[in-house]
Amino acid sequence: MVIDTAPKEIEKMRKETLDEVKEFAKENGVDFWYCS
Repeated sequence: MVIDTAPKEIEKMRKETLDEVKEFAKENGVDFWYCS
């Protein structure tokens, strides 16, 4: 679970990185939760 509390948009996880992490979790059979 990732809770992104960055106050500025530029500090938040980038879409490309988020997509990579989601794919990694899927490949490894791990649930992935992202809250922003």
